[in-house]
Amino acid sequence: MYLIKQEIDGKDYYPNKNLELSRAHHFVLAYDWLINKNLRLKVEPYFQYLYNVPGVANSSYSIINFNQDWGFMSALENNSVGKNLGIDITFERFLNNNYYYLVTASIFDSKYKADDNVWRNTRFNKNFAINALFGKEFMLRKNRMLGTNLRATITGGERMSPLDIAQSMQNRMIFFDETRAFEQQGSTVYNVDITITYRANKARYSGVWALQVKNVLGCPMGDEYLYNYKTSTIEQPKIKLVVPVLSYKVEF
Repeated sequence: MYLIKQEIDGKDYYPNKNLELSRAHHFVLAYDWLINKNLRLKVEPYFQYLYNVPGVANSSYSIINFNQDWGFMSALENNSVGKNLGIDITFERFLNNNYYYLVTASIFDSKYKADDNVWRNTRFNKNFAINALFGKEFMLRKNRMLGTNLRATITGGERMSPLDIAQSMQNRMIFFDETRAFEQQGSTVYNVDITITYRANKARYSGVWALQVKNVLGCPMGDEYLYNYKTSTIEQPKIKLVVPVLSYKVEF
């Protein structure tokens, strides 16, 4: 961002070279209750205020929402602010009798105001995220152990700007109506991962085999639009990707 180069009257110009750092204030309250030696409950309400965040002048664009854009070449100013308000809840059972579990829930609201002076949802204002983790270990024989782990996640969809259909069809590429930035929200995302591990403990090291299957339910991924040049239509493909990962690790 700082090294973006523009050419004006045949001379190189670095419009973002003197951008200042973004800044933020964080306010957190925490209630931590050790219910017994195996159970713990933690509740954390929080508020975050961001300011001095770079954005594009006279627009709804702010770096708060930056995801990935290899073609970004705009001049920036420190003209945006943001605020995040929410509560995190954690309920945890520590490993005991060869099993453990962890449940976390987060409810939040994330807003920003760019140089157009309008408060909007940020791209990442999913509103909620819930995670559940369960694991159990089985002693097979001396120095051998089998472990199982299940992780489930439910989150709200990521925000997006409405599609500008007329401009997209005319230019044969995707354009969004940035005057209504992030008014739409994608579908809720469900994800389940399963891991099985086999550990062999030696005198001086341990060897761990692990098989992990990510997104085992094949939950569709992606809410992005694409222009299909073959059919001259706008599409929103849904990718279903199940990823198995086999690994071996040596611990000294």
